[in-house]
Amino acid sequence: MDFAQALRIVTEEVERTLARVNSGEMDTLAGAILKARRIAATGQGRSGLVARAFAMRLNHLGLSAQVVGESTATAIRRGDLLVAISCSGSTDVTCHMAKKAKAAGAAIACLTGRRRSRLWRMSDVAVLAPAPSKAEGRSPSKQARSRQFGSTLFEQCSLVLLDALCLVLMKRLRQTHSRMLSRHSNLE
Repeated sequence: MDFAQALRIVTEEVERTLARVNSGEMDTLAGAILKARRIAATGQGRSGLVARAFAMRLNHLGLSAQVVGESTATAIRRGDLLVAISCSGSTDVTCHMAKKAKAAGAAIACLTGRRRSRLWRMSDVAVLAPAPSKAEGRSPSKQARSRQFGSTLFEQCSLVLLDALCLVLMKRLRQTHSRMLSRHSNLE
């Protein structure tokens, strides 16, 4: 396989998966974010990297966002929103964080590859990105198949979905590139 073939495989898988995402679920997530006093983002492994990128963009939009587990993260409370990212929807640490956030009175939003998972059931807002989990990568179902390793397709789709959501939020918040740039790190 050459690079062009690999690139075609990845882009076709991402496009196929994104086409199956419910835009109404994404709109509901946008509303929950705009309603929240503060947003905390969490996920493990590469999903955690997506959560970090998302929290950064929310801050650029002028929203108050943090990453769970960072030393600067503050307590989550009523009026806050936890955005939890997990392909399986059953990652122990992520589900534990959601349970604790719920007990503190925060709302829970999830982005997952599994409807009816533990994370889905405890969430107030849920978005399905129907990509295979680590164990299902070579699933016989064409819709849930990926030639990429593990949950790579889910993580790629999660990043694209949340970046698209930031474009929606940018419009709703009437943010400009220059206003967002003024909030971008200048210690680089």
